[in-house]
Amino acid sequence: MFTFEFFSGGGIKYSQYGFDLKGNETLIKAQCWGWQGGALEYLGEGETQFDLQEMPDEVVLVASGFQLTGIPEMKPMGGGGFPHIPAPYALREPSSQDECLQNHGLGALFACEFLDQPLKDKYVLVWEWQPPACWPGQECITKIDGYRLFEIQSNKSIKLLKELTHSGQKAAVVPMGWGTCYGVKAYISDPAMESEMVTWCPGESPAPQSMTLTPTDWLTTGGQWIQDGDCDTYGTIDAYLGMNESNGGFGNHPGEVMVGGFLVDDDEDDCFKQGDYAAGVKFALPGLPPGASVQQIQLQFSGVFTKYKVSGVATNYQLFCVGGVGKAEQDWTGLVTANHFVGNNLLIAKTYGSPFVSVSQWNGEVQLDVTSIVKEWIKSPGQNHGFIFYPAPVEGPHVDGGSICETGVGNVRLTVHYFAP
Repeated sequence: MFTFEFFSGGGIKYSQYGFDLKGNETLIKAQCWGWQGGALEYLGEGETQFDLQEMPDEVVLVASGFQLTGIPEMKPMGGGGFPHIPAPYALREPSSQDECLQNHGLGALFACEFLDQPLKDKYVLVWEWQPPACWPGQECITKIDGYRLFEIQSNKSIKLLKELTHSGQKAAVVPMGWGTCYGVKAYISDPAMESEMVTWCPGESPAPQSMTLTPTDWLTTGGQWIQDGDCDTYGTIDAYLGMNESNGGFGNHPGEVMVGGFLVDDDEDDCFKQGDYAAGVKFALPGLPPGASVQQIQLQFSGVFTKYKVSGVATNYQLFCVGGVGKAEQDWTGLVTANHFVGNNLLIAKTYGSPFVSVSQWNGEVQLDVTSIVKEWIKSPGQNHGFIFYPAPVEGPHVDGGSICETGVGNVRLTVHYFAP
């Protein structure tokens, strides 16, 4: 058994040649691909004959749409081992839904729908595969069981993304990763074999762009929700209004809210009293350009001031009084008043969903990754009800008296990092 290449030294890529020796008569078959409309397409195959004992000066192989002319360069093939599985080829991102759907089989309809998503966060990949030209007497693999898709990281590590268990499916959706490439292999299960990998890289990642949004709605809610005994001497808990006056109109600027609580436990005066402050902050959805891909979205804020006191404890330590941040599940903007404060209307977890992150251990600038949440809102704007800030638990007084942990939260913003086409 021999293989050969036309024009010694190569120069014809994506071609396979072979022939079977029968006495002095040799049958040559050639399979060919070529680029059409930016995609590598199977063009067909042809064959011709010549006498190995009386080699012609020139061999001409004519097929539908192409012609090969030259002198074969003979190369013996090694015997034994398993037959070769042809690799897929033309792995690419399709230019349109029509091109995506064309000849890419099972799964293409589902995959190609992602091309029209308003927010691009996935790649749609398609590829080609053809069985090899198989000559009489040659052992060939002409049927495969499916494909394996891989992600190739910048450090050259390779991660299996998915296995397609149908040879007719030549389209798939993969997560978009910046600075990564993708690969696909054909495989058979019995005996376990796979082809070489063909790869596709999106190209060098552009520098991300950023936009920063400030809140459109914000609200602090506070209420005395437990009281037992005679606590009149301890006054009211509307400390927010006092904070507003003593901190230069705090609460009037976008996103300024107060979060925390207090606890009074005084056996001598027969008083037990507890209350909390929670807050809501909402942003308009980012106006991204068509085809933009979000890299990351961060909710950022900081503590502007903290009032912290525990009876019986002498310390200047100030705890960040925000215990957690959660995704609001109901609209609360109808509660907003001129001073952005409402008493006796707590935004509690039972009503608005559990906190998705705890922040009470942090002090200073806080940055929370809210990418997945905001992406959901972009796809379904009616679900955008903003974020809820929950108070941290208040430490009880060590002697008769009270405990307070109240933080004024400010510098609230939503920073969107994205790539634009």
